[in-house]
Amino acid sequence: MKVIHLISGGDSGGAKTHVLSLLQHLNQTITAQLVCFRDGLFAEEARQMGIPTMICGGNNVFRTRRKLAAYIREGGYEIIHCHGSRANMIGAMLRKVTGLPVVTTVHSDYRLDYMGRPLSHLTFGTINALALRRLDYRIGVSDAMVDLLISRGFPADRFYTIYNGIDFTPPPTQGDRLEYLRSLGADVDENSVVVGIAARMNPVKDMAT
Repeated sequence: MKVIHLISGGDSGGAKTHVLSLLQHLNQTITAQLVCFRDGLFAEEARQMGIPTMICGGNNVFRTRRKLAAYIREGGYEIIHCHGSRANMIGAMLRKVTGLPVVTTVHSDYRLDYMGRPLSHLTFGTINALALRRLDYRIGVSDAMVDLLISRGFPADRFYTIYNGIDFTPPPTQGDRLEYLRSLGADVDENSVVVGIAARMNPVKDMAT
């Protein structure tokens, strides 16, 4: 099977970790080609991991569609897999011209992706919301994400939950708990209950709550 994965290339956090880990392991059994719409750290890290990576830059979405449609036909790809708003838009445009099934992994709530950036929310957020409804299948990274979008009218029979994978090879070392927490500056003892969050420092993560 040959699958082409589309992503902006400027992603960080969970989406970046998920896509790189997924493609690294998928390529052990199938052909999973990564296409980034910009070069940078994301694409460089993918190349270092041995992931086939192509850069398809530029702001002309119609030129990008033509270029990718030709690349998909020549490469004999069978599925288009999108990650993120720009990829969803291009994927929706490719769906008709290639005749291939297009699936997207929804990593976050599209209504919150551009929090604090009203202009971006009005343009990219709206385009993403429309593009999501024109794709064939959707994957949510949690049950809560799937339930949220089904409640917004997305068809339940075209939505699936697949959790982000975690690579435990090699297994992480288990050090002393107190020593580790104190090394982070935490004032704790043996009976302390510690609550934390692992996330990007971004308003959408709602650190205050």
